[in-house]
Amino acid sequence: MKHKKPSAARCPLRPGDPCSLCQPGADGPHNCGLVYLVMDDPELRELYAEQLKRTRNRHERNDKKP
Repeated sequence: MKHKKPSAARCPLRPGDPCSLCQPGADGPHNCGLVYLVMDDPELRELYAEQLKRTRNRHERNDKKP
């Protein structure tokens, strides 16, 4: 039987970065107060979505370069 290595949680606010447990009491993004505040606030959620879209577009452009 092979032992599976637990997957590292990723921070939804910093795409590509692991969850660094920057909020006291959090054991992952699922109970992180900062993630909750951003996702619960319509304006912050919209800003986050725009930033995520720009980041993804930048990565796509970089992937297409020879």
